[in-house]
Amino acid sequence: MNTTVCPRPMPGFRRDHTAITAETGNDRNPVAERHRRLDRLWMSCSSVHIRYGTTEDAEAVCDLAGQLAQSFPFSKARFHDSYAAVLSTDDACLLIAADSDGVLGYLLGVKHRTFYANGPVAWVEEILVRAEARGRGIGRALMQALERWAAQRNCALSALATRRAAPFYLALGYEESATYLRKVLPTRELP
Repeated sequence: MNTTVCPRPMPGFRRDHTAITAETGNDRNPVAERHRRLDRLWMSCSSVHIRYGTTEDAEAVCDLAGQLAQSFPFSKARFHDSYAAVLSTDDACLLIAADSDGVLGYLLGVKHRTFYANGPVAWVEEILVRAEARGRGIGRALMQALERWAAQRNCALSALATRRAAPFYLALGYEESATYLRKVLPTRELP
C-alpha cells in the first residue's frame, strides 16, 4: 500500500472526536480556533490518515515516544505534562498517522523565530512510525504534512537532526547543512 498526501483538504471535514466543530465557528477557545485554521491541512489517503493529535491520542503517542527515547530515561508523567502543553500552543504541530487499527506514527514539529532565515523556521523534534508500518510512505506523508503546516505559517525552511535516517530525509529533498551539537543541562526535579 502506498500512502500519499492528498493535494487538498477533505471537504466538509468535521472533528467529531473532539469538541471542535469547524462548521459552526461557535467555539471561541483559542485552541479550537487554531484547529479550525489547521483543518485545511487535513489529509486522508488510502486507509492511512494524517491528522492533528488530540487528547485521545495521548496514550498511543506516549507508547511510541517511549520507544524513541534513547538519550534520557522516559517519564510518563513528564510526557503527559509536555503533551498537554504541545496541544495548547500555536507554535507546535503534533501530527498523527492512523488507520482503522489505531495510531501508526506521529510527528512533533515546532515553529520558532530566527534571525538567519529572516523569520520563522520549522523544526522536526520527533518522528516515529511503528516498525511494522514502515516502508508504506507514512513517514513521507507525515513530513509532507509538517511542511504544509510550516508553509502556512510562512516558515522559511523545515529542518531536523537525525542519526540513522539521513538517506530517508535526503530522498525527501533535505540537504545536509550543519553538525548537530548538544549539551545536556542539569535539571531540577519536578514536584
